[in-house]
Amino acid sequence: MANQIWKYPLTNDVTTLNLPAEAVILSAHAQDNKPTIWVQQSPSIVTVPRQFICIPTGTTLPPLGQLHSFIGTVLLHQDAFVVHVYEFLEAGDFYPTSVAS
Repeated sequence: MANQIWKYPLTNDVTTLNLPAEAVILSAHAQDNKPTIWVQQSPSIVTVPRQFICIPTGTTLPPLGQLHSFIGTVLLHQDAFVVHVYEFLEAGDFYPTSVAS
């Protein structure tokens, strides 16, 4: 199937998404005052859990060995609240906090 670009809103904490195995994270921006990621993917029955965290500026980071990649910085509430979006290394490396799916 052809690739498409999909968007996924994130929580201001940790979000677990079941994405196609070959999905590529393109960027993170604010939409409707929510952190949102855009993903290049081909619709697929085979999905894998991927976990993303929004870390506010000035907050302690989880151990850097758990973070896979920096996706982007998102400005919310007329630039008054700033979060930095990362993906965890593997689904098994979940950050110990509440998870929204």
